[in-house]
Amino acid sequence: LESETISNNIKVLYVDGVIERGLNCAFLFSKESAEDFSRLNMRYSHAFSKELYQQIGRILVEIRFLKQKAIVKSELSNRKITNNTISLSISKSLAFIKNRRNDNNSWTDFMTLAGPGTNWITAFVISMLGEFPENREYLKESLDWLEKQEGNYNDGVVVDADSTNFLIKAKSVMENEVHKADIEKWEQFVHPSGGFSTYRDNSITRVLHISPDSNIIGWTAEHYCVTAVACWIAKSIKCGSIYEKALSYLRDGIRSDGSIPSYWWTEDLYTTAFAVMCGLYGKPVEYILKRQVSKGYWTNMDKPSVFYTSLCIKALELIPNADSNIRSCIERGVDWIVSQQNDDGSWDSEEILRIPAPDILDPQSVNNWKRSSFGVNIITDDYGRVFTTALTYNILLSYNRYVA
Repeated sequence: LESETISNNIKVLYVDGVIERGLNCAFLFSKESAEDFSRLNMRYSHAFSKELYQQIGRILVEIRFLKQKAIVKSELSNRKITNNTISLSISKSLAFIKNRRNDNNSWTDFMTLAGPGTNWITAFVISMLGEFPENREYLKESLDWLEKQEGNYNDGVVVDADSTNFLIKAKSVMENEVHKADIEKWEQFVHPSGGFSTYRDNSITRVLHISPDSNIIGWTAEHYCVTAVACWIAKSIKCGSIYEKALSYLRDGIRSDGSIPSYWWTEDLYTTAFAVMCGLYGKPVEYILKRQVSKGYWTNMDKPSVFYTSLCIKALELIPNADSNIRSCIERGVDWIVSQQNDDGSWDSEEILRIPAPDILDPQSVNNWKRSSFGVNIITDDYGRVFTTALTYNILLSYNRYVA
């Protein structure tokens, strides 16, 4: 059989549940075998069977997560709105975000081996919508839910700097007090350099099911993309000690073309845009302007990107006394974004989040990135479209007030 035919047949078996039922049987048999070998003190056979059922268990979890992802994606529209306007785009995107809120008042997006993102995504949505006072009453229940959680990707993962960043931002925009204890938890991710790392110790190895002695330097070293968000938030809450050190760290990371490298994101535009929001102008601004395509958008891996276009516009909108060239770039970007909206109010999912292996310090050393939700050295998408839509709603509403 041709490889394409085999691949299609395998997909059919997955959809029909045949493979999942077979794996469930294999899981039960190997687990029972491991228990029998343990009672018989057959250590090698016990270890082999245990490893086998654990591997099968992880595959079954992946299948369950993929089903969840497929169901969500099937509910989303791919029909573009014709003759769209900014005001219509704003109202429809807000309606989409409200429609995607879960019963517990959280939001969900992205999918990794740790499952779907909830705490991080909810904090991000509140951060984007909460900048506008008219949304805050609606967001109160979501913030109440979020404050009962921790600064982590979801309940199954240890606390990380990225999620803590947006937890603090969410509390700030909602005018809830950011307590001293919040700052102290946040500061645990700061290195002497002023940079932030996503994790500070080996506790993440428990989630990854790897040895505590494994090399995870890539995930515990400071990175510019994590630091840029932290610096922006420190500026917004007037936390001068963190802001000044983080800004200095970012300034040292500016390359000759004005870009600042990203670790967790597919484009350096991510870090550079947040650095501009922190107040680093000059060459970083020039880099952002040079990356805009004549049709008005910015790209992600050489493809038009609503996410990066929105992020760059947000950065440019925050530049004080912007000249006519910057205002023109913003206008062209907004026009393009409005033309790309789907009729359910969302914008298309994009592969924007990358997850290098924990021992990788430089993502450029990875030759082949898998398009997948699971494993490492992967690039994954905001499959629920909540992440990009929340950001894009923010910049469109800001634009309406920017030009007013």
